[in-house]
Amino acid sequence: MKKIYHYIFYVLYRLAAKSSTIFPQDFVAYVCLIALTLWGFGSLINEHYVITNVRILPVRLEFKHLLLAVLPPVLFNWYIFLYDNKWRVIVQSIEEEAPEKKKKYIIIAWIIIIAILINYWVVSIYLLKWNYDKLMGI
Repeated sequence: MKKIYHYIFYVLYRLAAKSSTIFPQDFVAYVCLIALTLWGFGSLINEHYVITNVRILPVRLEFKHLLLAVLPPVLFNWYIFLYDNKWRVIVQSIEEEAPEKKKKYIIIAWIIIIAILINYWVVSIYLLKWNYDKLMGI
């Protein structure tokens, strides 16, 4: 699991290298990883609500709810990748691995990234709209 998480960071890091941005590659990968984490948890929360009709988060979100949702992934990813520049060791160790092993893990990382994006932006939002239409009698 840890290795896959490192590879997801590595894929985002390499993707950031190909984009034009004023921010460093490691920071762009870090922010993208936080977004993926939040989208993954957000979609699971939405799907749980639609299936069970039980809210995990209150209807009206306050700053403290947002802080409690965002702060853990920010601190977790900061400690794993940015604290003491650990991302450099992670990227270097991945680049030194055998090409066939690296290719396999990169494909798995891309599958996870695409699955999270589809689950959040397609499935979860569709389910919320379906639930809204059902509640409104549309």
